[in-house]
Amino acid sequence: MSLLWRQPIKGVWITLLSVLLTWITYLFMIEYAKCTLDAFMAWICIAFSVMWITGFSLQRWPASKIKNPLLSSISAIIFQSCMAVIVGFVMFGIVFNYWGLPLTVVFSYEFFRSIVSIATPWAVTAIFFWSLQYFYAGNALAKYAGIANKQPIEGIMTWLVQLGLATLVVGGGYFLGLSLYVPWIWFPIVCIQLVQFDGWPISKVSEGARTIYNLAITVFLSGVYWYLLDLCGIPFTSLPGQLHAIILTVWAVGWPWVFNNWPLRGIRTQPLKGIVQFIFVIVCTEVSYWINVHLLSVNLYLSVILWFTWIYWAIILCWHCTCFTRGYEKSPL
Repeated sequence: MSLLWRQPIKGVWITLLSVLLTWITYLFMIEYAKCTLDAFMAWICIAFSVMWITGFSLQRWPASKIKNPLLSSISAIIFQSCMAVIVGFVMFGIVFNYWGLPLTVVFSYEFFRSIVSIATPWAVTAIFFWSLQYFYAGNALAKYAGIANKQPIEGIMTWLVQLGLATLVVGGGYFLGLSLYVPWIWFPIVCIQLVQFDGWPISKVSEGARTIYNLAITVFLSGVYWYLLDLCGIPFTSLPGQLHAIILTVWAVGWPWVFNNWPLRGIRTQPLKGIVQFIFVIVCTEVSYWINVHLLSVNLYLSVILWFTWIYWAIILCWHCTCFTRGYEKSPL
């Protein structure tokens, strides 16, 4: 095996490359396109949700059809970039029509102020509905419709259903004057359930019961996490709380993807594996949060966006460019 694909070397260069791509994204959005932080946040939330839903629903189609690894990776990045732009502009176009704004103000401050209240909650709610279908229900919708593993039909239909549900909830609430969405706080919790604990202790129960139990555990632990953040004086609804949640997400998801759980890969028996890795994730989260807040002179809102952008690029490199399969025996999810 090439030294490049051995841990921790692989994790280090993927981390640094993701940092570089994050910096380039920042320069483009802020320095070149002159976007506000609200605009940047709206875009990265949409881009992440589209990448997550299309990537896992379509199983890297159409890049998976290309045999050459380099061409496959390049095509995956191009496809994801195009999807993020297309979905973003379609969604923004709906708001344009509602507000009667011309398309020439696509990067204007006034435009993004009018849509950011929808874009961010819409994106995170779309990811929740996708997770409800795949993580909790075991892809039951596609199996029931008889399209499971039939790409691109499965991916497209599933993708449209999840985005449609998110649009119905968030958009419907918006037009009714209500703020309806699923807060991001559940996402790091479900990742810890599925990645660190492998679904333990209910991984062997029937699929239907497992769906209910997993969802109940997620709701309960999300409530506990919300309470603990309040107890520490950084409520989830505040910028410090949002920053803590995204850093927890980065360690819960990014560490298994980028470093393949190194240096704790040798522990495979549950619940020991979950407990040890959970402690590692929590310690790294708290250290990273403290450094970000107390040592770095970076705006907290910008910090949330940059962490979000980093995990976006890291997952694209690891999943869409198949980096995680080189030097590791299986997907961390």
